[in-house]
Amino acid sequence: MSVLAVTSSAQGPAFKDDLKKVVASSVIQENVYSNEHVGFRLVLPESPCDPKLNTTVDLQHSSAILLTCNHVVQGWKGMYTLEVLIDYRGNYPLLRNIDQYVRSWRHIAERQHEKAVQTEQARRMAGMDFVESILSKELPTGGTFYDGIACTQLREYLLCFLATAPTVDEIRSVPDLERRFSVSTKPATK
Repeated sequence: MSVLAVTSSAQGPAFKDDLKKVVASSVIQENVYSNEHVGFRLVLPESPCDPKLNTTVDLQHSSAILLTCNHVVQGWKGMYTLEVLIDYRGNYPLLRNIDQYVRSWRHIAERQHEKAVQTEQARRMAGMDFVESILSKELPTGGTFYDGIACTQLREYLLCFLATAPTVDEIRSVPDLERRFSVSTKPATK
């Protein structure tokens, strides 16, 4: 979603040590991203992408983009970006639910001239409750691209999957959380 940041409270540094463990646990093996510390894995999309680990780590606010995976093709059709973002529920003491968190992402994107295609919608995927929102943005050269965000709470973490693609269907199929996302029953001890 274009460069976005959700404003957190000043409690971020309290999670600094844990975030270092989260970042150190990021691994890609055989087309699967996993994070043993948080306790989840994500099979990467079939159209191969170029995965990069820990592309943005903000120790001051205790959040990170754990994975950025770009699939670049000639022309816009079939291109996508998939990102995995982690944040801490404790950074937002007034947060009542995940809807509010996703809504704040949408509002930031709207201030960057993106338009809501789908406002916050609850979706059950991979046995977990997610909240999803989809936005669109007109390209200066013509055409439209879409940004989607789907977030859930996994223990004390806010875990989000962000996708950018040329169609709404691709926004949902790139992460395909129902098939590709799974939670480990035993996360690493803190």
